[in-house]
Amino acid sequence: MEKSTFYLIIILISAITILGVLGEYFSYKYYSLTAGQQVAQTQQFSTPAPTASPSASNTNQNSSGSSQNAITSFSFSNPMAVGSIDSSNHAVTLTVPPDTDVTRLQPLIGISQYATVSPASGAAQDFTNPVTYAVTAQNGSIQNYTVTVNVASVLNGTGNLITSFKLLQFSPEVDGYIDNGTYSIVAVVPDGTDLTKITPTITVSPGATVSPLSGAVQDFTNPVTYTVKDVYGDTQSYTVTVVTESNSG
Repeated sequence: MEKSTFYLIIILISAITILGVLGEYFSYKYYSLTAGQQVAQTQQFSTPAPTASPSASNTNQNSSGSSQNAITSFSFSNPMAVGSIDSSNHAVTLTVPPDTDVTRLQPLIGISQYATVSPASGAAQDFTNPVTYAVTAQNGSIQNYTVTVNVASVLNGTGNLITSFKLLQFSPEVDGYIDNGTYSIVAVVPDGTDLTKITPTITVSPGATVSPLSGAVQDFTNPVTYTVKDVYGDTQSYTVTVVTESNSG
């Protein structure tokens, strides 16, 4: 065989080999590209939309809060005076010493937990006329209180006595016997009376306050202590006993 023929055969074999390798390479690249597009298309149409996680605003929260909106204490430190709170009528009454300037008094106000009060505790107020205080509970409910400040006169501002103790629920009304020597009171009621629900009407020295309040229902199964406070803060306690006629001895 001539050398030229041999070399030609070698060249043809090499060319065929190279073409085969290149063909496999381009076939692989085409297949990979096509397969990748098909996978992407499959994921595009088959992948479910992501589920949104619940937001904090969707959380079930108890936003009602406390409904308590009461004034629990009301006092002045200068001059010293403690308010008498009428929870039924939402009223507060204080008596201050003679010649007190009531135009700039600063009350200290106790209120229900979580509540707020307006005007604020400690804010100076003019009590020449009654002042309305609004107590707002945590849930937004509002209760108004009327605060009245009385100025005691020089002549009647120092007493701290109970001057009358009446039970008006009976007919005829029952007057309690007051002993200002022993600071005790005894009231005799008809047999069969429910002693757990007695409502006394109490009169005290001018300018003084009494606790428990006059008109408040009391349980007199046992003696009850009433405390009278004058405008200067001096107190006198009374022991009040209510008995039925058959036990009056």
